[in-house]
Amino acid sequence: MGFFGWVKPNFVLDGVCYEVNFTKRKKNRSGTLKVSLRARSRAEFEVVKESSLSGFAKSIGLSQEIQTGDPNFDDNCYIRTDSVRFTGALLQNVAVREQIQNLLRLGFDLVGHDGERIFASKSSAVPQDRENEQLIHSTVRALNPISLQIQNTRALGEDHTISGSTKGTIAYSTGIGSLVCGVILLIAGQSMYEPIQSWLFFLASLNYSVVIFLIYAFVMYLFLKGRSRSHQQFLTALFASLVGIPLLTFGALIFINGRNDPGGATAHDLLITDKYTSRKKKTTKYHVKYMWGSGFGSVSRNVTSAEYNRVNVGQSRIEITTKPGNLGYEWVVSTKIR
Repeated sequence: MGFFGWVKPNFVLDGVCYEVNFTKRKKNRSGTLKVSLRARSRAEFEVVKESSLSGFAKSIGLSQEIQTGDPNFDDNCYIRTDSVRFTGALLQNVAVREQIQNLLRLGFDLVGHDGERIFASKSSAVPQDRENEQLIHSTVRALNPISLQIQNTRALGEDHTISGSTKGTIAYSTGIGSLVCGVILLIAGQSMYEPIQSWLFFLASLNYSVVIFLIYAFVMYLFLKGRSRSHQQFLTALFASLVGIPLLTFGALIFINGRNDPGGATAHDLLITDKYTSRKKKTTKYHVKYMWGSGFGSVSRNVTSAEYNRVNVGQSRIEITTKPGNLGYEWVVSTKIR
């Protein structure tokens, strides 16, 4: 037994070889128990208990799962797979459906097949006493007929497609891509066309972000729908884009506002009222404060160490040159400390 758990391979029960994998409980993660038997095919599937989320996803046409024709099984179990023909044929076997339901009733969270093994797994398990030994033995006896039927089902025709997982990866990548591009565009935009009223500009940009997000969600719905994992992939893509789309939209609008602005430049001569430094890890940043018109109050701006050292509070002045912006949001062209 190791620090993170243990694996007991090649145990034998009633002539059946099985493996037990136990992961110990950590601070932010519960322990897991996984019992598996060898069963090879080119298919993969997972069966879990039907949840309200998967039920809702089916009701709006986002997700679609195999229906076995057994109301008790179909109402209580949810099948996740891209190997539709193989899994559908396997689950036509009454004994297989019964054993899967027995395993879920024993407290297992998932019964699955990864192409190499049939397994049952559960969380918050501590297999150290006689009761858990009996649980493992009951699990092996339930998994064995499923393993045998997997071997028989191979002859009925195998189908294994990665199109569903590929679509999920594409959808997730678009969300992550919007986040990465949004951060890059925002940093570049702020350094080149920094708005004077960044916060108000950002709030205004949310009107566009909401529309773009809804369009993105609809496109992802059409792109992903019709598979058993569609609702999980859909939510993952939306979660990744929930931050990415607003950042990307705001960054793009900053560029649109400042790029090729035909408005005339205006110089603002302001008295520096304070200066201070801030330190994060090993980096020191230098700041000056000044008053920027009515309604703004004191405003802080980063400066170089050389500029900071030249500042005499109450005497030095900062000249900020701005333009009106293509979208009406004033932005900073240049700054100079005198």
